[in-house]
This record gives sequence, C-alpha cells and structure tokens, in this order.
Amino acid sequence: YVVGLIFIIFDVESVLMFPVVTIFREMVDMGQGGYALIILLSFISVLIEGIAYCWKKGDLDWVKSYQVTRK
Repeated sequence: YVVGLIFIIFDVESVLMFPVVTIFREMVDMGQGGYALIILLSFISVLIEGIAYCWKKGDLDWVKSYQVTRK
C-alpha cells in the first residue's frame, strides 16, 4: 500500500517536470536559461531528498522485517 502511494506521488511530481523541459530552449533564447536550470535542479533535489527519506525510513521495502528484542 505504501509503495503504491509513494509511486503515485513521485510519478505525478516527475510528470510536472515535462512542461519545464519543453520550454527550456525558449527560456535559454530569452536569456533566462540559468533561472530555469536552477528551478529544475532544485525540484529534482527535492525529489531525490524525498526518495532518500523514504528509502532510509524503509518504506520502499516490499517485505519489512521486524526484529523482536528479547529480555
């Protein structure tokens, strides 16, 4: 369940990058290519941080193993 939700969230966010990529050449011609690149790289860094957080938390594991502590 959690893996499916994470997939949908990151899939929708990655689809939102396509409009920026398609108009990137126009922005370069207008002299705003650096601005568009910074915005795109910051968006990608947020995606990478989100994936790293989910991975570190263990939400991307198909089967979670729980260790039982014995006293």
